[in-house]
Amino acid sequence: MVNSLFHKLFPLPRYLERRATGIDISDRSIKYCDLTPDGKQFKLERFGEIPLPVGVVESGQVKNRPALVEALAKLRSQLGVVYVAMALPEEPAFVVKLTLPAMPRANLRSSIELQLEEHVPLPADSLAFDYDIVRCPTPTRNDYDLIVSVFPKAIMTDYLEATIAAGLVPTSFEIEAQAIARALIPREEVRPSLVVDFGKTRTGFFVVSEGKVMATSTVASVGGEMVTATIQKNLGLSYEAAESLKIERGILQSRSNSLLLFALIPIISVLRDEINKFASYWDTHGEVGSGDKRLNKIILCGGQSTLPGLVEYLSSSLGIKVELGNVWANITPKQTKVPPIKFNDSFKYVASLGLALKSFDHHD
Repeated sequence: MVNSLFHKLFPLPRYLERRATGIDISDRSIKYCDLTPDGKQFKLERFGEIPLPVGVVESGQVKNRPALVEALAKLRSQLGVVYVAMALPEEPAFVVKLTLPAMPRANLRSSIELQLEEHVPLPADSLAFDYDIVRCPTPTRNDYDLIVSVFPKAIMTDYLEATIAAGLVPTSFEIEAQAIARALIPREEVRPSLVVDFGKTRTGFFVVSEGKVMATSTVASVGGEMVTATIQKNLGLSYEAAESLKIERGILQSRSNSLLLFALIPIISVLRDEINKFASYWDTHGEVGSGDKRLNKIILCGGQSTLPGLVEYLSSSLGIKVELGNVWANITPKQTKVPPIKFNDSFKYVASLGLALKSFDHHD
């Protein structure tokens, strides 16, 4: 979502609208990807990751702007890039469903602004927002269905000023979920999918329908580091040994090791319960638009989603199709070449890939 939020707030001259490097800033690192056209597909020109010191960014908020500027300047120096498409963190963002009576489209933005404080616990003048029209008025229904993406201006300004101070030109900002959806969800997919972004320090949940992010949630209590820490504590291992055991055996091979299974199941069960909770929320609140709004499947992504046995465990316990996402779905859909990133590593770059893809899909 927030497909053109930055352009609406800070419009760029036409000559600046050019291919941009996708930049995804997390609490621990800056990941980047560059794409170039390759016939009807795209080629990954370069990718990588620059670590961030602990405390520079926390839960999506910039806590040490000079250190972030230094890291971004390092990226600019190493890559020689200028134009960047940026992701905004999921944690402080809000995605709101609104229904408004029929009116001229020119009046929609002001009408939305009047209602923001009813749905977002912040003053309206402190917020930046953009919206997608999901359904227009029809002869049988005289109103709009809208999905509104909302973000605190102060946090957006922190990222904007750090980026500019590093000598970079941001061509767009959008929330991370929409960038992930652009890479992960095939363009022809119209039925809703629940994407579970299982990361190191948190897990994001969002529903994508017809290419639009309809609802989002973030849970900070579930992440890969919690799994590693639990294994480390229960089995008396070093962090490195626990991490290695998690990656190599996971749930799939833990049944032969009761201590490992005992360490894994509590955290993975919490993940399952959070998925079930969000899916139930969508079933009761996901009536935006038309057509079949039942969840079609659950798609796992994020750096921790390749935990062995996770797909099988969730599929059997949730009773719905669960699959690992394909980050190349809209980049190399024909799969004629071996991807340049190892499969397990590719999920770390899904947001930056989606951001890079935006340059070639500017009016999405």
